[in-house]
Amino acid sequence: MSAKASPAKKSLTLRFEAVKIDPLFTVLDAVAWLDSPTGKQIAQFAGIDPRTAGKLLKNARSIRLVESADDSTYVPAQPYP
Repeated sequence: MSAKASPAKKSLTLRFEAVKIDPLFTVLDAVAWLDSPTGKQIAQFAGIDPRTAGKLLKNARSIRLVESADDSTYVPAQPYP
């Protein structure tokens, strides 16, 4: 009997950055209130470190809360208060 090789298991490519959830809401406020803000502008508006803002934006893009056409400015993907 010849044994068939089983198809290789695909690993998930979705990966979230480890950050606290609380600053996410101020980041979403910044994206909603400012006109196509950059990551630096979002961090300044939210009063957080730019690296933390970048991680939160990455997570928000992963779950489609924000969109970025050029990877430098952000807009809400869904209505946000």
